[in-house]
Amino acid sequence: MAAKPNNEYAAVLTVEAVRESGDPAALPLLARFGTDSRPSVVDALIRAWPHFDPEEYAQRVLADNPLHAGELEVGDVRILPALARLKRLTHLKLDLMTGDLGVIRKMPGLRALESALYEHPLDLSILKDLQQLTELRWHGRVANEHLLPELDLQALGVTASLFAELDGVEWSSLRSLALYSVDTVAPLLAARLPQLVDLELYLSHGARLDGLPERRGLRRLAVHFETPAKLHALRSIAGPVIELHHHGRDRLNLGPLAGRPNVRVFVYHRSTQVRGEDELGPGSELRSAWVDPPSR
Repeated sequence: MAAKPNNEYAAVLTVEAVRESGDPAALPLLARFGTDSRPSVVDALIRAWPHFDPEEYAQRVLADNPLHAGELEVGDVRILPALARLKRLTHLKLDLMTGDLGVIRKMPGLRALESALYEHPLDLSILKDLQQLTELRWHGRVANEHLLPELDLQALGVTASLFAELDGVEWSSLRSLALYSVDTVAPLLAARLPQLVDLELYLSHGARLDGLPERRGLRRLAVHFETPAKLHALRSIAGPVIELHHHGRDRLNLGPLAGRPNVRVFVYHRSTQVRGEDELGPGSELRSAWVDPPSR
């Protein structure tokens, strides 16, 4: 048997050469890379997974793989049932619109679960016995939402409408909260969040920030939008660093925040015009986070 390549590029080429065969006889060769932590090798092993029997591949090749420090992004529904065989999987991101998530019950080491695409309701009963789960970021619907406060999470991302349905709950351990599809800040007015230090709001078109409450101990307030919201309400929020994430192309006027310190502005499209950045207070800055290619 040939020696295992020490060169990272050679290792990737070896995995990719074997991948297309889908021959179970190749699994012993791939298993020799099973504990390899080099990122490109891990990626190559994950790409090869759907070409083989998912359960057998997970058991023989990936069971002890460190992944990307425990993180795995899954975009192929065929490998879902085999995820429980990955002993070092701690952070699961689902880039799937459908699929049976019951396998998550069998993943006691899972610490974080995330999805922005899944179309069906997430049944929270599959999470209630995961003692190490501390982070849930779910853009869609959920079932058995009354179980959400019982999960004792430190980081939560859910739709604003779902959060509003749980009015009156004390989130005693929650330190980070993200709300999606925010039309109004009303769900936050009576929210009991004694440990909150990080708040992210993903605004719907036409959303208003009027009445956004100040929270003692809040260190970071991030606001995401496609169409710029009226920013006047943020000027009176004295404590945290404010991040403005402008994902659209419309002109952004920072004038309402003139003099306000520690405002970080992120612009994602090159054509976006920004005015008033020079009027912001100390510690403020404008950052480029382009998602579109440069014009030619």
